[in-house]
Amino acid sequence: MKYLKFSLIALIPFILWGCPDRDIPFDSTVIFINNSDKTLLDYCRDNYYPDTTIQVEGNVFDDRIKKFTIAPHSVRRKQTSWRYEMKQPYSTGVMTIFLFDMAVVDSVPWEKIREDYLVAKRYEYTLAQLDSLNWTIVYPPEE
Repeated sequence: MKYLKFSLIALIPFILWGCPDRDIPFDSTVIFINNSDKTLLDYCRDNYYPDTTIQVEGNVFDDRIKKFTIAPHSVRRKQTSWRYEMKQPYSTGVMTIFLFDMAVVDSVPWEKIREDYLVAKRYEYTLAQLDSLNWTIVYPPEE
């Protein structure tokens, strides 16, 4: 009985301490430059390419996500772990970036956005391309 109590007391700190943090540290910063009059929302995936459809069912932009908008005529920096993610076996090695007009997302049902492909702009970049762009995404694209 004495050993059982000791074992339980010895295990409690390990249980309370928990597992080590498994979050992937940020390894890149994407710079979104919005040169338009639209408020934009970004949605990025590294496992879609070459599929260009919007695969997500249900609106991915809840109120929490909308706090991270790209305001008109502004620059937003977004820390990410894309370098790590794009090197994983499940990744296609191509980052697909969807930019949506927030006014459309707020007024049109998500299924209609998906069906009619109401995307302000879609970009597809490899890691090397992102590096060559200094991780800067410009909307609308510079010609």
